[in-house]
Amino acid sequence: MAIRVATAPVSWGVMEVEGFGGQKPFGEVLDEMKRAGYDGTELGPYGFLPTDPKALRAELSSRGLAILRELWTLRESLARAADRPPFKILSEEILLAIARAAPRDTATLATLPGVTSRVLGRWGGALGAAVERALAVPESELPQWPRRPRPRIPGAVSRRIEALRKWRAEATARIGLEPGVLLPNRVIAHIAEAGPRTVEALAAVDGVRRWRAETFGAELIAALSRS
Repeated sequence: MAIRVATAPVSWGVMEVEGFGGQKPFGEVLDEMKRAGYDGTELGPYGFLPTDPKALRAELSSRGLAILRELWTLRESLARAADRPPFKILSEEILLAIARAAPRDTATLATLPGVTSRVLGRWGGALGAAVERALAVPESELPQWPRRPRPRIPGAVSRRIEALRKWRAEATARIGLEPGVLLPNRVIAHIAEAGPRTVEALAAVDGVRRWRAETFGAELIAALSRS
């Protein structure tokens, strides 16, 4: 049975003591924890790690991205040398599994899905070296997911979405169907974007299906007309 070992920021001098100075930034601490071979950590004093789950998730995923980048480069090199397609060398699933686990030894690497004895025998050392290179990348050079601006929803579409959700809330209680069965959010979005004015036009919207149009079509069109 594998034993996973965790640590805590206090082991890196992160103290909950007023005026205690010299603390390392959380990114550097996480890097060093990973290089030391720990699988997890306590959060430490409130505010040391990001309290926003999205920010913390982004920080942690950037380390996985660094590993994935090294693995991808390694696979391309191996594929060129063997004159074979990259996916014939190592599958994307194997690369992702290694990037998520960040194994520090062959025994851990061998437990990952897709990492067969053949993979270990041929490329185990190179894979381990790729992980170590990624873990040594300075925090300032870690890759980041590209930030995509949230698409702007036109006011008319937003009002139609609100009208459809209001209708769904009332109809759910009246009819006894679950909201996700009665009118899923993705269908609400499709209807709101299309803005149908007739039951026939509503029936043609992606995801509406005939039974919804026949059973609730008139009610939905009426709800849209009031938006």
